[in-house]
Amino acid sequence: MPCEDNPALVTSCLMATTFSRIVVSKNTVTAVIAALVALQFFFVAAYVLNEHTIYFWDHNMYLALASAGSDAFANGFGNGWDRFYASLGGDYNLIFAIPSFVSFSLFSPSRLVFILTNFTVYFLVYEIAIASVLHRALKIKWSLSLIIALAACSLVPPLWVPLFEGYPDVGAAACVVFALGLFFPLDRQLKFRRALGIGLLLGLAVLLRRHYVYSAIALLIVAASTYSLSLWRGSSKKDRLGALGRVVLLFVLSGTAMTAVIALVAPRFLWRAMTTNYNALYLSYKKPPLEFLQFSISAFGIGLLAVAVSGLYWMKRKDGAGHRLAQFISAWTALWLVIWCAGPDQMGHHYVQQMLPVIVIVGICGWMVYLDRLRQKRALLWCAALGLGLIANSAWALWFSPELLWANNNGPIQLYSSPRPPPRRTDYDELVRMATYLQNATSADDRLFVIGSSFVFNADILHSLYNNILGAPGMAARFVVTPEIDHEQAAPLDSFSTANVYIVAEPAQYHLDPAGQKVVTAAVNQFPPPLERSGLFHEDDEKFELMQNVMVHVWRRDDWRPAMLHDTLQQIRRDGPEDVVHQQDWVALTQPWSVQISTTGQNSTSALGLFSHARPQLSLFFDYPLEGGEYRLTFVAATDGRCTNPLFHIDAMNGRGKAVSSRDLVPEEGSGRVSQNVSLPATSEDKYFLQLDLHVDAAAICNALIQELRVTRL
Repeated sequence: MPCEDNPALVTSCLMATTFSRIVVSKNTVTAVIAALVALQFFFVAAYVLNEHTIYFWDHNMYLALASAGSDAFANGFGNGWDRFYASLGGDYNLIFAIPSFVSFSLFSPSRLVFILTNFTVYFLVYEIAIASVLHRALKIKWSLSLIIALAACSLVPPLWVPLFEGYPDVGAAACVVFALGLFFPLDRQLKFRRALGIGLLLGLAVLLRRHYVYSAIALLIVAASTYSLSLWRGSSKKDRLGALGRVVLLFVLSGTAMTAVIALVAPRFLWRAMTTNYNALYLSYKKPPLEFLQFSISAFGIGLLAVAVSGLYWMKRKDGAGHRLAQFISAWTALWLVIWCAGPDQMGHHYVQQMLPVIVIVGICGWMVYLDRLRQKRALLWCAALGLGLIANSAWALWFSPELLWANNNGPIQLYSSPRPPPRRTDYDELVRMATYLQNATSADDRLFVIGSSFVFNADILHSLYNNILGAPGMAARFVVTPEIDHEQAAPLDSFSTANVYIVAEPAQYHLDPAGQKVVTAAVNQFPPPLERSGLFHEDDEKFELMQNVMVHVWRRDDWRPAMLHDTLQQIRRDGPEDVVHQQDWVALTQPWSVQISTTGQNSTSALGLFSHARPQLSLFFDYPLEGGEYRLTFVAATDGRCTNPLFHIDAMNGRGKAVSSRDLVPEEGSGRVSQNVSLPATSEDKYFLQLDLHVDAAAICNALIQELRVTRL
């Protein structure tokens, strides 16, 4: 049908005509598609191979999860399936890793294989999803839509950054964009099968990455509003209610299908998501809305956003499909921004990837509408100028820029996109030297506490060095847990008391607002040690100078004296976050593999320890000084059956560590209950402290639990 005979197809014809003048006339569609895919593939490989850095936190987590899952499958399908199934109940399941399981079985696990797998499976599928939107919304031929999508996606640097950071989020984004495409053309009635397909795709997106629930909700709201408004305007009064009722039913079907997919695949995850207050849990991550907007704008740059906005403007000026697409995308993006800024409001390129690249890509395509209005020579000149400008912007941002910005910082708003070239740390060799020194200067009996949480220096950098570079994964056993996020983790009471080697950064290192990382501040404030504890800590001569003038010191501690330990823990409590959920009266002095300690408002403490043959002991310190008198210690002990012969011992000591009472404790057979009176001599000077020890025989990894632990004055 000729364009002039159907005004609704004007935009589609214009875009097809424009693109045919530039590419299709050469009859090389297949070659162009293959060339674009090959260029993208080799660019991804070149980017990863030119990195000289140490990945940590989320940027290393997904590769580590995929590698661990692959190893489990290598040890037997049953082992792999057990690990995969168990992951479905957590916040980070292994669905994203299924393609990597295949590639890791063909090639050895590595960052290069992982990123190329994500590109080949997820990124290319995202580009196909973009092509499907252009094909369905603008009625462009599939081959032309795919070329446009490949070219446009290549010119949006923020779309690529999460891929290089190791996130699999583009797979979830592809599902959402495919769902978007199913709503088009908007002038056609929404059918049952399309509504069902939309719900299934959105459910899969949330399963892949849970924060995509926000873009899914925004999409359903905008689509429902668009269809309802269209029916209201196009239906007679007597037909409106019936038509609107059908729209409501179809969108209820989409929402139900989305929820059903999640419930069927990961019911425990769905229950946790519905019962967890994520806003409270991730309070430390939240940023003011204007800060997130600044982060997003600087990611794309004024130049790229100007191209996108002007392209949307030209597209909206045309009647028909282009106008509806631009209007729908703009409304969807605006609503998502409102929901995101009012809700999670966290920063990160993988969050930006949910929505903003789509509207920028559509805006780039909108320029074809404008170019078609020009004569062929001028159109080609404009196309060349625009293309070269966008190529230069991408080349600068993803390769040639000399800057290195950390993941949570895009720098000031500038004309070009935020620079994200292959990261190369200037302190790489110094970090390796530090890790090697700690490996050689400590023993298996030492416990190391890393005090710092920034992109320059944090505990996960050392873990990554030992696991991926130095080939010493056993070093992880020497490190205690480093709390980094308030409310999500407790103050570092157990970590500080258990450790005897402290790796401390100067100045203090934070990757969030220090007000949301008091768990870091509480440990940082212990160094240099105050005068009254200066004889307890000793600094090594070796120091390490990292990027941004960060100096790392190594401190060692002598054996605790109870009074000094109490004073230290009290200062940590004062400087740390006030969090009722993480209260504890007892603190670990010696840990097995791990321990979880919590105290209720009724001063009842529980301590769950993970033991092994190499780590058979747990020692607990009652962090409250006692006066002379009679006390009763009570608790209930239990094990999982693999921890055998549990032996309990209680010591009462004065502030200098001299024992005034010491005895073994025997739980009642059957109930596991222990009740023991403790007599403390009355003096005018001394305060007393209690230490409870548990030793088990553990032939394998096992759990032992102490609960209802109380100290009562008689």
